[in-house]
Amino acid sequence: MFTLNNLEISGIPISKGENLNTILHTVCNKVGFTLKETDIDTIHRVRRFSSGNDAKQRDSRPPAIIVSFTQRRRKDELLACVPRAAGSAPPMDCKIMMRKNDTSKFIRITNENDLLSLK
Repeated sequence: MFTLNNLEISGIPISKGENLNTILHTVCNKVGFTLKETDIDTIHRVRRFSSGNDAKQRDSRPPAIIVSFTQRRRKDELLACVPRAAGSAPPMDCKIMMRKNDTSKFIRITNENDLLSLK
């Protein structure tokens, strides 16, 4: 279940015998964030599925790393470090996904009309 304390890290290839805590510490060091032992509740990989017609078809990208922070504030502090560390890097495309209720499908929000369609 997704909570506001969770952070998804995408695009990191799987390596044999990997240590997700070490990977997270490396990412944090790269962006200038000091991670404390008490910041993390759990960390794991989640495989991806294609968003096409066959929902059970696996995506070819590496599984995402999901980090569950003990405090939302610490997750937000880490995220605040990322744009500063990126410097002159081109901005990443962001996707906003919402759903009307817990059982409805996700809808990609690209403009105000998409938001109005959720009413």
